[in-house]
Amino acid sequence: PGGRRLLQHTRKIKLDGYSYYVLALLLAANLLNYIDRQVLYAVFPLIKEDFRLSDTALGALGSAFMICYMISAPLFASLAPRFLPAAMVWRSLP
Repeated sequence: PGGRRLLQHTRKIKLDGYSYYVLALLLAANLLNYIDRQVLYAVFPLIKEDFRLSDTALGALGSAFMICYMISAPLFASLAPRFLPAAMVWRSLP
């Protein structure tokens, strides 16, 4: 019963062109965010060759990157409400 009410409510929402534009922008931002984190692993063969790293050292490098990312993401997320969110987003862009 509750699911039907939810479906009936969502049917009343009409999406215009702007809504799809915003959805596409959010989708693109999410995709770029995901790709950005995976770039290190795509260049592993080049890093291994240039720095003459073993597989173990290369794995440690990937782990160190993910640990730093895991620690810094919540930290910056907690700082965002204290500062202007748009400024935080603008500064995070490369």
